[in-house]
Amino acid sequence: MSGILKIGGDEEGLTELLQLGAHYLDVVDAPSRAQEIYERTIHDFPNDFRAYFNLGHVYAIYNELDEAMVSYEKALALSPYTIDIYGTITGLLIKMHRPKDAAQMCYMGLTLDPLDRTCLYNANIALRQIGSNYMDEALKYTWDALSVLVNRKVAEKKSMRRVSEVAELDHSNTVTDNDNEDSRAASASPSKNESFFAAAAAAAAEAASSSNTTVSSSSSGQAEHVTYVCVKWGAKYDAVYVNSLYHSIASNHTTKSIPYKVGKAPFTFICFTDNAQDIDPRIKCRPFPTGGKGSPITKMWNGWWLKCCIFAPPESPSERALGGGTPSKEAMKPLAGWIVYLDLDTVLAGNLDIWQWSADDGTTPNWDINTFYTLSANSITNERRACGINSSVMIWYNGLRGNRYAHIYQFLLEYYTEVNLCIYKFDHYLEMMLYNRSVNNNNNNNNTSNEVKTIGGISLPTCSFTYLQVLFPGLVVDFLSLASTFMKKQSSKQSLSGSCHTDEQSEDEVLPPLTLYHQTQHQQSLSNLCKMGICIIIFPLEPKPLEASKYSMWIQEYFQISEEKSILKEAVQSPIMKHQHVTSTPSVSDAIQLALSREEVD
Repeated sequence: MSGILKIGGDEEGLTELLQLGAHYLDVVDAPSRAQEIYERTIHDFPNDFRAYFNLGHVYAIYNELDEAMVSYEKALALSPYTIDIYGTITGLLIKMHRPKDAAQMCYMGLTLDPLDRTCLYNANIALRQIGSNYMDEALKYTWDALSVLVNRKVAEKKSMRRVSEVAELDHSNTVTDNDNEDSRAASASPSKNESFFAAAAAAAAEAASSSNTTVSSSSSGQAEHVTYVCVKWGAKYDAVYVNSLYHSIASNHTTKSIPYKVGKAPFTFICFTDNAQDIDPRIKCRPFPTGGKGSPITKMWNGWWLKCCIFAPPESPSERALGGGTPSKEAMKPLAGWIVYLDLDTVLAGNLDIWQWSADDGTTPNWDINTFYTLSANSITNERRACGINSSVMIWYNGLRGNRYAHIYQFLLEYYTEVNLCIYKFDHYLEMMLYNRSVNNNNNNNNTSNEVKTIGGISLPTCSFTYLQVLFPGLVVDFLSLASTFMKKQSSKQSLSGSCHTDEQSEDEVLPPLTLYHQTQHQQSLSNLCKMGICIIIFPLEPKPLEASKYSMWIQEYFQISEEKSILKEAVQSPIMKHQHVTSTPSVSDAIQLALSREEVD
């Protein structure tokens, strides 16, 4: 287990016991044996904090959280200046749904080390769980720490530049006239960063000239073209997810009530990916940007941070070559107009044409080209956050003269290491870029001021954003909330018939396992969800669609939308199925189960 405090101290017996306990816990994976060792260590050496600390890890493995907390607190009492203990306790307090206590413990840890990664991570989580009044505090703590790290890096760069300038001066007497002309020409040409700032300035100028501009589907005879974007990396999600998302949009999409026709789609679908194998050829696949850093960005960033690439400005051929990529016309095209981003683990039940969406009163809200639209984490069950952003769905507008949100990508490109030391997940980073330390109690940030702050040489303008749940209540739901709704309806029906006994249950209790969703969700269909006004079902954290599809017919239906790349067809063609001597077409549930088994093997 990583993070175990092992050997140390002057007593040979203590060192041997700690090493033995770590061996059973880390190498042999025998926590019960490790528990015996640590209990013996505590008996023989009651004043050494490490045995208590490691025993807490054992209890945490067994999910005995109260016992784990007792052990950690004893370790802290014996060694109040060990920063690792603070970070571990804050994580446990968050798991125990005690965010206020977690935040307080984070403050104590950050007093010892203002840049401790674990305490910063957990402070971000705990403060967001407490409530919106603490969001600004979470952002301030993170910005303060990030500013220190960024300024430190900038100072190091300046120091290195001075050394380089001194070295150049040493050779100045040997420079020829032609060399002087070349150097003057080089200094006159803009650098990569200057080119970026020029694009950012153009975007800012466009935003200023188009302030308070709104677009509505009813304001003109024809709605604007929409570009849908997704991101696929690694092996977690295969081409099935991309194709299903595309075909679901295509099957349901309408613009001014004009049905989708093959070859005449009123939208563009783009997938940023490192592997386009088996993706529908009608989908425009783009490589991830290289960032001009000398290697592909997938080797510098990982996981959800790659979502930030959707805000990257188009790269020049020289930038792609510098990053190890090959020039691509598609990669050099800017994302312009209205853009809708969707996570791959998203299921669509209705029309994703944003021009056809309507509010509760039946009106079609105006879309403001200066506003960024995304989701609030407050209404998402397993986020367990009282405020903040969930980026499963994002909608924004890019003008032709520049990408107004390019700074989100550029700052991460320049300071990824520093950001990663302070911020746990992409959603928290996006909050920092959009909130800009300004929080609105109405779950919207309508700050339209032209305030711009500069950190590390990069301008970070104030961005106005709105939560989609505020504009379109019930249009976007998460899977667990939807499942819980079905269960409550089913429980209510059973209670009315007198056939169901229900115990008192707190709203804060953990949701029941997936198997309990079977009877209430299995017979639901996508059309039924659409009639309920639901268009998008998101799957943040766990479970993912394939796992949940075992209990939900509508998810199985969703994965069959694509005729060419469905899980069913993939399963029939699988070598595993061939060895089973199948004489008839397998059921959808069989096909999904097969796909799940392959995921487990991988």
